Amino acid sequence: MIKNIFFLGLIVLLGLVYAKTEDFIIANIEFSGNTSVKDKDIYYLVRQKPPTFLNKTPEFDPRLLKLDALSIKNYYQSLGFLEVAVIDKFSINGDRVSIHYKIVEGKQYGLKSVIIRGSKVFSDEKIHESLGLIIGEAYNPVFLNAGLPILHESYQDKGKLFTEINIGEAIEDSVTVVVDIKEGLDIYIKQAIVKGLSHYDSTVVLRELMFTSFSLYSKSELDLSLKRIREAGVFSLVSFEPERIKSTDSLVNILIDIKEYKRRQWISEGGYEPIKFAEGAEPISAVGAQIEWRNRSILKSTTHFSTRLMFGVPMEEEFIRPRIRADIKLGNNWFLTKRIPTQVTAYYETFILYQKEGNEFIDRFGLTFSNLYRFEQRSQFESKFVWEQFSDDRDENLQERSWNGTLLLDRKNNPINPSAGHFLTISAKVAGFWFGGGRDYLKLDGGFQQYFSLNKNNVFAYRLKFGKMWGWDSSSTDYSYEQFYLGGTTSLRGWDILRFESDDEGNPVGHTNRLMTNIEWRFHLYKLFGGMLFVDGGILNDDFALFKMENIRWDYGFGISVETPLGPARLDYAVQLEDPAKSKIQLGVQYIF
Repeated sequence: MIKNIFFLGLIVLLGLVYAKTEDFIIANIEFSGNTSVKDKDIYYLVRQKPPTFLNKTPEFDPRLLKLDALSIKNYYQSLGFLEVAVIDKFSINGDRVSIHYKIVEGKQYGLKSVIIRGSKVFSDEKIHESLGLIIGEAYNPVFLNAGLPILHESYQDKGKLFTEINIGEAIEDSVTVVVDIKEGLDIYIKQAIVKGLSHYDSTVVLRELMFTSFSLYSKSELDLSLKRIREAGVFSLVSFEPERIKSTDSLVNILIDIKEYKRRQWISEGGYEPIKFAEGAEPISAVGAQIEWRNRSILKSTTHFSTRLMFGVPMEEEFIRPRIRADIKLGNNWFLTKRIPTQVTAYYETFILYQKEGNEFIDRFGLTFSNLYRFEQRSQFESKFVWEQFSDDRDENLQERSWNGTLLLDRKNNPINPSAGHFLTISAKVAGFWFGGGRDYLKLDGGFQQYFSLNKNNVFAYRLKFGKMWGWDSSSTDYSYEQFYLGGTTSLRGWDILRFESDDEGNPVGHTNRLMTNIEWRFHLYKLFGGMLFVDGGILNDDFALFKMENIRWDYGFGISVETPLGPARLDYAVQLEDPAKSKIQLGVQYIF
């Protein structure tokens, strides 16, 4: 009885202590015993640390201490300190908490030798590289464990589906690693079996497969097949599972489990995001909504049909008028007997023509025929033929016929909040000439952006864009903003939207050559809030010879961002370098790039 009361009291006491620590603030953090590793290297690993101006962390949580101690221990083991021990302690003084980690490093072990048995498919060098085994360097068991699944996948890509890999360690003054590999037989695929279809014929799945019956098992071919089936847009779930065949040791069936989307549905969504409203300008921030009726399957095929109405209000002070677009789309990933994702779109939209008095609405309607070639998860090449006509209720309507080709190479680690990687875009447009229409010109536009993670909460990023046009008739009205324009929350933030160059009346003026760069340092401030320091620069003219460093016009400033379920929203303040009296406050959605 007394024992039960004691434990009950202890539980209540601990509950009160842990509940109270929610309001505690970390005052300092100390490390002892780390003679081989600098404090700053360990400091980077822990999540619980004193707040700073650029790094606001949540209140003290004692439950995270063990996890941070484990992170420190794993780091030490990756450096060869196999017997390391990390002891975490904390003390409370008022509402302040002091954290202390005592580290008993132990001996650092190097890798003396590696013994590999049973490997025929891959060389010893390949296995060393996959498992991070470097003779003469510190032994890294963390890298080794992380590399095992990758090595298994490499064997599966060579038909060795049931390869067994066992790791042994002999630890004395240094470490000898023994890698025992039982590669097993080459595995072949007998057939693919599709389950879960109710509306579609199995051929819509089987035609997407990159392997055939009795072909050698290849994980990369299965992964690509899985991606192609998902891209059909009619299945909500697709999974592959190899199934052994009892009568043989070298054959498997591939079970394809399918779950279908609802074929017909209404879809509505809203929010804020950058929208592309003109060919020669960066997207602008807008709040809007759309409603769509979609039929994912016509006549039990994967041909899809949709009709959509979009309504948006750009968040720029002179673009407050609503924008409306309606379109009808018909598409399929297969064109005749070839897998060429194809889509036909008819559309109607309105936009504002600044060059006309009163900033009146302009109608634009057209038809596009596009083909999309995806070669990575977010990388693609799109070919698009466009016929469109502009109408402003005046005496003359303009018709344009063109071909557009756009290459996107997206290697960012995150599409919305990137902290590493790069993004490349190159587009070319041919209008008129043998296509006909009212305008003849060529256009090239390209951009590159890259991201570097300085630490967990700090990112350095830059963007460079270049564009050039040939054959443009400067005397014609630029109905669709086809020339290049700069200024606004998504390009040069020190200028009004599109008004990096303007006429005597303040209307936007476009040019046939453009160079633009943006440089940002993004950092975390407090909870959902972040900060940015940035520099923007650009050149806009019709004479390519004027593209010189001394002719670049710059702005600089800072911004505040807040994380929302739809991505970051930001408020930027920018000042023109040449004339500091000219400044702008810009409201934007998502990061500028």
